[in-house]
Amino acid sequence: SLRPQAIFDMSSNPPPGALVAKKIAQLGITVPIVVSQNLQTKVFANRAGDAAEQILYVGAKAAMSEVPDSDPLAANIRDFRAQFKKLAPDVELVSLSAVCADAVLLTQVAAKSLGTKALDGNALREALETLKDVPGVQGIWNFSPTSHESVLKDGVVLLKFTKGDWHPAQ
Repeated sequence: SLRPQAIFDMSSNPPPGALVAKKIAQLGITVPIVVSQNLQTKVFANRAGDAAEQILYVGAKAAMSEVPDSDPLAANIRDFRAQFKKLAPDVELVSLSAVCADAVLLTQVAAKSLGTKALDGNALREALETLKDVPGVQGIWNFSPTSHESVLKDGVVLLKFTKGDWHPAQ
């Protein structure tokens, strides 16, 4: 018989994701349930009920209220969290909250030396393609003319939701 070490719940939003997690727990399956950052919300954690204890979230450090000072993203995450709370005190900060913040940050860094050319899409793209080792909220950003992706391993962590907050999984 199969003995999985984990189950990946690839649901795209909290209601179906919570149903999947609950069903796994009801079946007596006790392996970790791994979900992506789109389910890293308190709504999902609460809807998952008893299954919440076995859920691991692949999420952003930005959702954690405490990030060690030694972390290269700590200052940006703290600044982002403070501004987010100031602007939207009643809105939950989740992993996906940092996406727009980094887009604005990267655009600002790339456009800084362009002056009015920042409005030229080609000039802005070329400036973005020169960015190297730019610390954001989600991770350290690097681009090139042939790669518009960045491996954000510095900002991603396995999390658990315990005592009403996000903590690194042990």
